[in-house]
Amino acid sequence: MINQLTVLVQLLQVFANTIIAVQFSRNVIKSLDNNIACGAMAAFSFIILSIKLGQNHELIFLIHGVTFALLTGLGVSKCFDFFRVEVNKDDNDYQNALIATLTNIKPILCIIFCVLILKILNFEIDSN
Repeated sequence: MINQLTVLVQLLQVFANTIIAVQFSRNVIKSLDNNIACGAMAAFSFIILSIKLGQNHELIFLIHGVTFALLTGLGVSKCFDFFRVEVNKDDNDYQNALIATLTNIKPILCIIFCVLILKILNFEIDSN
């Protein structure tokens, strides 16, 4: 029974820290309209950085703390803020809609590239 409770608590920690990363990134970037994309990328980044392959190729979730979740959310939100493009919302035409959609592609690609580089470099933080 103790082993099952330990696994449950660890899974809840991963879930709670992912939610913290998402909400923090969305609240930091509250002024922008793309905070849903920012939250999704914060969750993606946190989960990818928390996964490790074990000896028998099983997935192991590393239990990172709240500080790592906050740093992940802050980094993702700052990346979205760096690539921000002001779009005139008064004009309702196709070009503004296209610009607003394409502004999310640069930060998403930048975040995916950074996360993959960190995983290639075997980026790990000890849970202790």
